[in-house]
Amino acid sequence: MKSRILQSVCLLVGMALTGTAVADTAVWKEQQVKLNYFGVTTFYTCNGLQDKVRQLFLQLGARDNLKVSATGCPYGPNEPTNMIWVDISFSTLAPAPAGAGNTVTAEWQDVDLRPTRVNSTGSGDCELIEMLKPVLEQNFSAQQLTVRTQCKPGQVGISDYQVSGKLLKASR
Repeated sequence: MKSRILQSVCLLVGMALTGTAVADTAVWKEQQVKLNYFGVTTFYTCNGLQDKVRQLFLQLGARDNLKVSATGCPYGPNEPTNMIWVDISFSTLAPAPAGAGNTVTAEWQDVDLRPTRVNSTGSGDCELIEMLKPVLEQNFSAQQLTVRTQCKPGQVGISDYQVSGKLLKASR
């Protein structure tokens, strides 16, 4: 009995030291959102915004069968514009209630998005992050989530936004 307790304590301490979260069970929760992107500083093509939103959602832990549809590009899907409608159908993980079926193994993983880090966002994406802020706060299972934006019209800076905290993602 003592050796099992010691093994469990060592495992938890090792996970804490390496930053790995303890595995948990979760269920996929299907969701849909409709958004209107209006950019003053950054213009996107419909195809470009679709790809960027898809990459970002996958990075944040959405299931890989998500669908992103961007419309409203008056000059075609590959011409930049400042106003685009985005429909997103996606699934995110939520902690599984007791006795739930179809569970998956998940863990709380650190997320840190900002213009200076290598990820799917960049220095011109402040307005996009600002548009997605309510989606991140309401549709993703998070712990200590902070979504900070300081978008300045016509200016792009290295500290315009930051998304940090822990999100529930499928275990690898």
